[in-house]
Amino acid sequence: MLLLLFLLAGSLLTPARAQEKGYEYVVTLKSGVTLRGQFIKKDINGFITLKNPEKGILTINPDEVSFMQREEIPANAEFALQNTTADGTFGLQLSPGLMIGMTDQTETGFQFQGVAFLRLNENFALGAGFGIERANHATWLPAFGQLRLDLDALSEAPFFAINVGYAGLVQENSYHDRGGLMAAAELGVKFPLASENVFFISATYRYQQARLEQFLYSLENPVSVGSEIYPPTYTTFDQTINYHFMVVSIGIIF
Repeated sequence: MLLLLFLLAGSLLTPARAQEKGYEYVVTLKSGVTLRGQFIKKDINGFITLKNPEKGILTINPDEVSFMQREEIPANAEFALQNTTADGTFGLQLSPGLMIGMTDQTETGFQFQGVAFLRLNENFALGAGFGIERANHATWLPAFGQLRLDLDALSEAPFFAINVGYAGLVQENSYHDRGGLMAAAELGVKFPLASENVFFISATYRYQQARLEQFLYSLENPVSVGSEIYPPTYTTFDQTINYHFMVVSIGIIF
């Protein structure tokens, strides 16, 4: 899974670097005026915000829009125009969630996660995340990489994210001795707010490995039988435990 994640990320980065082109949004008003710039947001009332390198921030009433489209900026365009693209935009996502056990041995819990990401283009982003979770009599600290796909940057739209990493244990107990591989696939819908932030709700399939390692002693002390002395003996017990959760989350993207 890690290999597929990095291969996909590399395939997305390579074409963007090769052509060295960005994108801008071109809005034609009913009055005949054309406005161009980087898309910033679309609020709940439909107002569109663009950033133009010369005119600054432009807020456009949707009732005045005749036509809008995304256009590729030529590689030989002026430097300021090339930078009117969403490529290279950093973001931060914070989200609490309810972890619902999907099997008999998986108990309900909760999580809180934060993800910092870098947008590669209008649709794709790569990120790194960290969280804290409480489930199955243990506290987990997952750290992971994320590949994110936004289907539409302009309005309310679904998104998809894949997380792969490792979750360690804060405390040990009779159920686990150490953490293990974690992976998650998230599907959600985002809703632009009146501010530049975005609210979202999502459902995630969450997989978690854990390890149980114990020494089972058959003889704790040396035993003498006649002239023979039998030393202590033990058996190593090593088991992989698999947990499956459905996580329902709400959150905000800054």
